Amino acid sequence: MGIYSYELYKFYDVNNIIRIGTTGAYEGKADIRDIILVDKSYSDSNYAKIQSGFDDNIIMASENLNKTIFETAKENNIETKTGTIYSSDVFYNQIKNEEYKKYNCIGVEMESFALFANSKLLSKNAACILTVSNIINNEKSELSAEERERSLNKMIKLALESSRHME
Repeated sequence: MGIYSYELYKFYDVNNIIRIGTTGAYEGKADIRDIILVDKSYSDSNYAKIQSGFDDNIIMASENLNKTIFETAKENNIETKTGTIYSSDVFYNQIKNEEYKKYNCIGVEMESFALFANSKLLSKNAACILTVSNIINNEKSELSAEERERSLNKMIKLALESSRHME
Protein backbone atom coordinates (compact mmCIF):
# COMPACT_ATOMS: atom_id res chain seq x y z
CA MET A 1 0.00 0.00 0.00
CA GLY A 2 2.87 2.34 0.80
CA ILE A 3 4.38 2.55 -2.66
CA TYR A 4 1.12 2.34 -4.62
CA SER A 5 -0.68 5.09 -2.72
CA TYR A 6 2.41 7.31 -2.67
CA GLU A 7 2.83 7.05 -6.44
CA LEU A 8 -0.87 7.58 -7.13
CA TYR A 9 -0.85 10.73 -5.01
CA LYS A 10 2.56 12.06 -6.10
CA PHE A 11 2.86 11.14 -9.77
CA TYR A 12 -0.71 10.65 -10.99
CA ASP A 13 -2.37 13.57 -9.20
CA VAL A 14 -4.88 11.38 -7.35
CA ASN A 15 -6.50 13.32 -4.51
CA ASN A 16 -8.72 10.68 -2.86
CA ILE A 17 -8.13 7.00 -2.15
CA ILE A 18 -10.67 4.73 -0.48
CA ARG A 19 -9.12 1.42 0.51
CA ILE A 20 -11.65 -1.42 0.69
CA GLY A 21 -10.97 -4.88 2.03
CA THR A 22 -11.55 -7.35 4.79
CA THR A 23 -10.59 -7.39 8.44
CA GLY A 24 -10.39 -9.87 11.24
CA ALA A 25 -12.39 -8.47 14.16
CA TYR A 26 -11.47 -8.88 17.79
CA GLU A 27 -13.98 -10.88 19.81
CA GLY A 28 -16.91 -8.74 20.93
CA LYS A 29 -16.01 -5.74 18.76
CA ALA A 30 -17.90 -6.55 15.54
CA ASP A 31 -19.72 -9.39 13.83
CA ILE A 32 -19.14 -11.22 10.56
CA ARG A 33 -20.16 -9.05 7.56
CA ASP A 34 -20.20 -5.82 9.61
CA ILE A 35 -18.86 -2.84 7.69
CA ILE A 36 -16.29 -0.69 9.44
CA LEU A 37 -15.38 2.86 8.48
CA VAL A 38 -11.91 3.40 9.94
CA ASP A 39 -11.46 6.75 11.65
CA LYS A 40 -8.01 6.02 13.11
CA SER A 41 -5.30 3.51 12.37
CA TYR A 42 -2.98 2.28 15.11
CA SER A 43 0.32 0.61 14.18
CA ASP A 44 3.61 -0.35 15.75
CA SER A 45 5.17 0.08 12.30
CA ASN A 46 8.11 2.40 11.60
CA TYR A 47 6.75 3.26 8.15
CA ALA A 48 5.72 6.87 8.82
CA LYS A 49 8.67 7.58 11.10
CA ILE A 50 11.22 6.49 8.51
CA GLN A 51 9.31 8.04 5.61
CA SER A 52 8.52 11.46 7.02
CA GLY A 53 9.51 11.69 10.68
CA PHE A 54 5.91 11.15 11.87
CA ASP A 55 6.53 9.60 15.27
CA ASP A 56 3.05 8.65 16.49
CA ASN A 57 1.39 5.23 16.47
CA ILE A 58 -2.06 6.62 15.64
CA ILE A 59 -2.92 8.35 12.39
CA MET A 60 -6.30 9.69 11.33
CA ALA A 61 -8.30 9.06 8.18
CA SER A 62 -9.29 12.16 6.22
CA GLU A 63 -12.17 13.73 8.09
CA ASN A 64 -13.97 15.13 5.02
CA LEU A 65 -13.71 11.88 3.10
CA ASN A 66 -15.00 9.89 6.07
CA LYS A 67 -17.87 12.36 6.45
CA THR A 68 -18.81 11.80 2.79
CA ILE A 69 -18.70 8.02 3.25
CA PHE A 70 -20.74 8.16 6.45
CA GLU A 71 -23.41 10.33 4.81
CA THR A 72 -23.47 8.06 1.75
CA ALA A 73 -23.93 5.04 4.01
CA LYS A 74 -26.94 6.71 5.64
CA GLU A 75 -28.44 7.63 2.25
CA ASN A 76 -28.07 4.02 1.08
CA ASN A 77 -29.17 2.38 4.36
CA ILE A 78 -25.80 0.72 4.80
CA GLU A 79 -25.09 0.24 8.49
CA THR A 80 -21.50 0.99 9.45
CA LYS A 81 -19.43 0.92 12.60
CA THR A 82 -16.71 3.53 13.05
CA GLY A 83 -13.54 2.99 14.99
CA THR A 84 -9.83 2.35 15.26
CA ILE A 85 -8.16 -0.46 13.34
CA TYR A 86 -4.82 -2.12 14.10
CA SER A 87 -2.68 -1.99 10.97
CA SER A 88 -0.02 -4.69 11.23
CA ASP A 89 3.18 -5.18 9.21
CA VAL A 90 2.98 -8.95 9.65
CA PHE A 91 0.01 -10.98 8.42
CA TYR A 92 0.16 -14.00 10.71
CA ASN A 93 1.85 -12.42 13.71
CA GLN A 94 2.94 -15.17 16.07
CA ILE A 95 3.56 -12.72 18.91
CA LYS A 96 0.36 -11.89 20.75
CA ASN A 97 -0.02 -8.11 20.55
CA GLU A 98 -2.03 -6.67 23.42
CA GLU A 99 -1.62 -3.08 22.22
CA TYR A 100 -4.86 -3.29 20.27
CA LYS A 101 -6.75 -3.36 23.59
CA LYS A 102 -5.04 -0.17 24.76
CA TYR A 103 -6.22 1.65 21.62
CA ASN A 104 -9.67 -0.03 21.55
CA CYS A 105 -9.11 -1.47 18.07
CA ILE A 106 -12.07 -3.14 16.37
CA GLY A 107 -9.98 -5.40 14.16
CA VAL A 108 -6.75 -5.86 12.24
CA GLU A 109 -5.62 -5.33 8.65
CA MET A 110 -2.36 -4.31 6.94
CA GLU A 111 -2.85 -1.25 4.75
CA SER A 112 -4.54 1.70 6.42
CA PHE A 113 -1.57 3.09 8.38
CA ALA A 114 0.69 3.46 5.31
CA LEU A 115 -2.20 4.87 3.26
CA PHE A 116 -3.09 7.45 5.92
CA ALA A 117 0.60 8.36 6.40
CA ASN A 118 1.01 9.02 2.68
CA SER A 119 -2.14 11.11 2.53
CA LYS A 120 -0.95 13.16 5.50
CA LEU A 121 2.53 13.65 4.02
CA LEU A 122 1.20 14.74 0.62
CA SER A 123 -1.89 16.66 1.84
CA LYS A 124 -4.29 14.26 0.13
CA ASN A 125 -7.37 12.33 1.32
CA ALA A 126 -7.60 8.71 2.42
CA ALA A 127 -10.27 6.49 3.90
CA CYS A 128 -10.62 2.80 4.66
CA ILE A 129 -13.81 0.73 4.56
CA LEU A 130 -13.60 -2.87 5.76
CA THR A 131 -15.93 -5.86 5.94
CA VAL A 132 -15.44 -8.28 8.82
CA SER A 133 -14.46 -11.64 7.34
CA ASN A 134 -13.58 -13.46 10.55
CA ILE A 135 -13.45 -13.19 14.31
CA ILE A 136 -9.89 -13.60 15.56
CA ASN A 137 -9.25 -16.78 17.58
CA ASN A 138 -12.69 -18.16 16.70
CA GLU A 139 -12.34 -20.64 13.83
CA LYS A 140 -16.11 -21.15 13.67
CA SER A 141 -16.70 -17.47 12.87
CA GLU A 142 -15.27 -16.86 9.46
CA LEU A 143 -16.55 -16.43 5.93
CA SER A 144 -15.77 -19.18 3.45
CA ALA A 145 -14.00 -18.30 0.20
CA GLU A 146 -17.37 -18.37 -1.59
CA GLU A 147 -18.97 -16.15 1.06
CA ARG A 148 -16.06 -13.68 0.77
CA GLU A 149 -16.61 -13.58 -2.96
CA ARG A 150 -20.30 -12.73 -2.53
CA SER A 151 -20.52 -10.87 0.80
CA LEU A 152 -18.59 -7.70 0.07
CA ASN A 153 -21.11 -5.99 -2.20
CA LYS A 154 -22.39 -3.50 0.38
CA MET A 155 -18.85 -2.29 1.09
CA ILE A 156 -18.07 -2.01 -2.61
CA LYS A 157 -21.32 -0.15 -3.26
CA LEU A 158 -20.56 2.23 -0.41
CA ALA A 159 -17.11 3.05 -1.81
CA LEU A 160 -18.41 3.54 -5.36
CA GLU A 161 -21.38 5.65 -4.31
CA SER A 162 -19.14 7.74 -2.04
CA SER A 163 -16.70 8.39 -4.88
CA ARG A 164 -19.52 10.05 -6.83
CA HIS A 165 -19.70 12.75 -4.12
CA MET A 166 -15.97 13.56 -4.05
CA GLU A 167 -14.27 16.52 -5.65
